Amino acid sequence: MRIVRPTGLVAGSLACLMIAGVAAQAADLPVQAPAYNIFSDKPIAWVPSSGPAVDGLNGKLDIFGGSVARHGFYGTSGSATVPVAREYGVQFDGMLGSYRNSFLGAAGVHAFWRDPGRGLLGVYGSYAYLDRLGGARVGHFGIEGAVYLGRWAFEGVLGVESGNSVTGTIAGVTETIDLKTRAFDRLDVAYYATDNLRLSIGHRYLGGRNLLALGGEWAFATPRNTMASLFAEARLGNSDSSSAWAGLRVYFGQHQKTLIRRHREDDPLNGLSDQAAAFGNASGSSPANTITCGPGQRLQNGVCINT
Repeated sequence: MRIVRPTGLVAGSLACLMIAGVAAQAADLPVQAPAYNIFSDKPIAWVPSSGPAVDGLNGKLDIFGGSVARHGFYGTSGSATVPVAREYGVQFDGMLGSYRNSFLGAAGVHAFWRDPGRGLLGVYGSYAYLDRLGGARVGHFGIEGAVYLGRWAFEGVLGVESGNSVTGTIAGVTETIDLKTRAFDRLDVAYYATDNLRLSIGHRYLGGRNLLALGGEWAFATPRNTMASLFAEARLGNSDSSSAWAGLRVYFGQHQKTLIRRHREDDPLNGLSDQAAAFGNASGSSPANTITCGPGQRLQNGVCINT
């Protein structure tokens, strides 16, 4: 499947749409959200709230597994979100996992302004390390935004990706991970079919490749101001870059609430699982050159010489 790389005009238009959408909703909105039946999955009307950016200290924890670019990928990730002032918040992300049978660790931070009835605008940064070929690294830094229009959400991060280049030979195969400095994006259009069911479609440009992003999350209430959900993600690109993973997520917060409210009043989305796609997209391999020297010769600097 061939995905056409977006031009700067398309990416810029999407960013402008997010910012314009926030400004377009500058009129006063209802201050209090309606009461929700958290045990019901009926598609009741969403009424926006102009509450604080972060509804108290909250967090979430994931466990997941699947494959990225035809290689195994599994682990755990989590987030902790802290209110800074009524209109501002900070979120810290972390991930520990395995990709291609190698340790993968990542961390990220969001600093943002948000109105739960309108949208979000902030800055984002992340760093990931893959313990393979001597150590591959990648960082993502950019602008994060979201526009909330009823049950629709337009979300994304646009910025710069930067990493290193490593090469090595494993089991007779020469592998390379080349993470250059380039643009990246993580864009989604999401629709909440019910207060506890989110469906999304979007785009990723990571590791120099384009991917169509598909996602779904279905949540169900659990005791003591927590909520659990089942989620699945897919990234569709060329035959050697497509990925899919799924898992269980648990939310922790100050109040019992629905999935749509947790996404808009508690913690922004944690995108660290896409770090594996950055490493996978930037990877390449080829058979290692094998040279057999004749009798009375030895291999030196890739050349057979007489002994």
